[in-house]
Amino acid sequence: MVEPQEKELQDILAYWESKRADRAMPARRDIDPLEIPKFLPRLLMVDTAERLDDFCYRLYGTEVCKGFENDRTGLYFSQLPRIENYDVVYGGYWRTYVEKTPVYFHGQIVSEARNYIRYSRLTLPLSDDGVVVDIILGGVVFFYD
Repeated sequence: MVEPQEKELQDILAYWESKRADRAMPARRDIDPLEIPKFLPRLLMVDTAERLDDFCYRLYGTEVCKGFENDRTGLYFSQLPRIENYDVVYGGYWRTYVEKTPVYFHGQIVSEARNYIRYSRLTLPLSDDGVVVDIILGGVVFFYD
């Protein structure tokens, strides 16, 4: 994994690492929103499935809603617009699920409201049984021109 350049994402990664301890990945129950109030607006959570199209946004923080100009809470990936670089943008979620490792992404997507949205995203695996990634915790930082 390429290390995040953004302080906010570095802090989210450090929190995840502290909850992981000596395990491959922490469980959802290890993540306490009361411990990370400053992260909450930038966080997202995704329920995983055996197909990327069946992944579903469980949580979409207020800054994430603002940056992407919508709220995707409750939406399955199959319901998302098929943007030109869909595989690149959403492939990081799949890599986190399959490889059970953090994935850092820096890129852009096309927006109806403007030419592009530039952002960085960190996706982190969570697992109740320590084997299967059942939730992906993510953090997002936007770059506004």
